[in-house]
Formats: sequence, structure tokens, C-alpha cells
Amino acid sequence: MANIKVYGSPMSRASRVMWCCKELGVAFDHIDVPWDKVKSPEFLAINPNGKVPAIEDGNLKLCESLAIILYLANK
Repeated sequence: MANIKVYGSPMSRASRVMWCCKELGVAFDHIDVPWDKVKSPEFLAINPNGKVPAIEDGNLKLCESLAIILYLANK
């Protein structure tokens, strides 16, 4: 199974998502997204809102830290 990709700066709410992954034992890859890159075409393909955090789990793309944490808890 591929690792979940967590996008965002550790100084953002992405830290909540990474903490949750660690607590749940969910393997993840952290992809740092600097603040000046959240509106780049590459990141907008992940999250059209241009905000972090966001995750990719296979074909699923999800944003907003609470929604991501709920998804991880249910997974």
C-alpha cells in the first residue's frame, strides 16, 4: 500500500494531520509546500482552493485539516 501524501508546511495546520498520522500509525510522506507555492498550478491540481493542508491517498484528494483527520480516523 502506498503512503498517504501530506502536503503543507510543518508550521501550518498540516502539523495536525502529520501528528494524527503518527498517532494512528498511518504511513505518510510529507511534501513541504512553501506559502509562496500554494497558488502554483502544481499545487492547485491537488487542492483548487490553494490552501494547506491537503492529502492524497491513492486517487482521493482531500483538504481541510478536520476533514482529513476524520478520514484518517475512519480509515
